[in-house]
Amino acid sequence: MLDQTTARTLDRKIVRHCAPTLVGVKPASLFTCPAPYCAIAEWFEACSHKLAPCGVSMEALSRRKQATLVLVCRTKLVERTLAHEQTACYLSSLGYELSSCEACLASLRARFARSQGSPCAGSSFPHEIGLLLGYPFDDVMGFIDGTRPCVACGPWKAYGNAQQACERFELFRSCTRQLTERFDAGEDIESLAALEFAA
Repeated sequence: MLDQTTARTLDRKIVRHCAPTLVGVKPASLFTCPAPYCAIAEWFEACSHKLAPCGVSMEALSRRKQATLVLVCRTKLVERTLAHEQTACYLSSLGYELSSCEACLASLRARFARSQGSPCAGSSFPHEIGLLLGYPFDDVMGFIDGTRPCVACGPWKAYGNAQQACERFELFRSCTRQLTERFDAGEDIESLAALEFAA
């Protein structure tokens, strides 16, 4: 059985890496938990159960021997992202099923599974995940293309509008700072996920 200290430490990882998603200013966030899924399964299921009533879900996208890649998302915001014409066309061209958030995430898990089986896993990483993480379309395409100069760097590399990207970077930093302070002061993760963030 997982002790409360370990569970709270893992909850804090979500707050530190996924705060903008917890409060609904970003559709999804991604982080690596440095433990195999079997070591965190109890916490993962408990945390998923706590966050579900707030509209937040968790997915273990990749399960390796030493680490688990965790996606935290707001289903409604991901579905809104999938409704953007450019995003939908691009993801469809890669074979994504876009009828729902769940179907899209199933396609993403399959892409991760294929990338792990590749001898050049780094080159086959599904960088289109940036679209689900709420990064601007031009920035994700610029990163995938790899020939354009980066105009700003923060949680992602920007290739389009530098000012707009920098404003988003600061919003995400501010959100993370405020939620981390509240968590460290004793609030629990589900209370934070019920907040509406004011920049």
